[in-house]
This record gives sequence, C-alpha cells and structure tokens, in this order.
Amino acid sequence: MKKNLLWIAAILCFSFSGCVVIGGYADMARNISLSEEYHAVLAKWTRGKTLYSQFETKIRLVATCVTGEFMEAYIAENTRLYNETDRAAVERMEGFIRDDTGVLEIVFYASSPKEEVNDFASTPSSWVVFLQTTDGERLDPVEIREIKDITPQVEAFFPYVQKRYGKFYSLLFQRPQPTDTCEGILVFTGVVGRIELSW
Repeated sequence: MKKNLLWIAAILCFSFSGCVVIGGYADMARNISLSEEYHAVLAKWTRGKTLYSQFETKIRLVATCVTGEFMEAYIAENTRLYNETDRAAVERMEGFIRDDTGVLEIVFYASSPKEEVNDFASTPSSWVVFLQTTDGERLDPVEIREIKDITPQVEAFFPYVQKRYGKFYSLLFQRPQPTDTCEGILVFTGVVGRIELSW
C-alpha cells in the first residue's frame, strides 16, 4: 500500500512540475511588450482561414487590412516602444507598409506544406487574388509583393507571421473611392482551392 502511495505521489510531483514548465513556455510565447490596444485593433482588421483536403492542410492564410485605424495603432505602438516621434515611426515602416492614401493595402501570411503552392508573387502564380467590393465590383491587385525582410519587429507586430514556415505578402488595390475601411471579400482562388476572407 505504501509503495502504491509513493508511486502516486511521484507521478503527481512530475505531472505538476511538467505543468509548471509548460505554463512557463506558454507565458514566453505571449508578446507582453505590445499593448492590449494594439492587439485589439490588429484583431479587428485581421481574418484567417485554413484550406483542408481529406484531413490534410493545403494552405493557411491570415490577412490584415491596413486601414487608417490600424495605421494609427501601428504608429502609436512604434512611438511608445521606441520612444520616438511619429515621423520616425513612419520612417521605420517604409519599405514594409505603404503610407499612401491612393491605395488600399492588405498584408497576408501564407503557409503550406508544399512550397510550390505558396507562389502568390510569382508570374504566373497558382492563384488569382481579387477583392470583391460590397457593391459587387471586382478589384484586381495592382501589386502583389513578397515582404522578404521578416525582422523580429514584423514577427512581433504580426504574431501570425513565422518566417520559417511561410511567406509574408503585400497586396495593393486602387481605391475605388476615398475610404478608411476594408469592406468586401478578399478572394484567393486556384487549382488548390478557394479561400474567402470578409470584412
């Protein structure tokens, strides 16, 4: 009987210490340096879906619409973290996010077990990408660009980006009219399948 109790006590001790270790790793995975306000705005303008086929992941897409509200939160967070002016924060993102009122930008991350499927910026590509507006108009992107410089800052501000497992892209659309929102359905379609992300 005592032997059984000792075994149970040992198992409980190891289980508890394992939970503490796992909890520690979970805490490390959270990005505690970014504010709750930034995370809330990021969540508001981010959508994601995974395309499956017979229990196999074909591709995972996560996209953030770069609206005026998102830009304000992004610049404010850079200003807070780096203790710098708004202008310096804008310069920090040059070459990454466009600060152009004439276009609508959507950044998206794509990961797939098959690298050849992740070719959105290639010509030709396996995919056709377009934005279906709320009034039924189809907008084709004027540019699809891979963001190759995945810095620790990019991975922190966009926690869904993992450079070892996928690619990060920028889509630019001509704005049909001046607007500070992202209304419509972003469509990715091709031989692999179809994914629609709506705002």
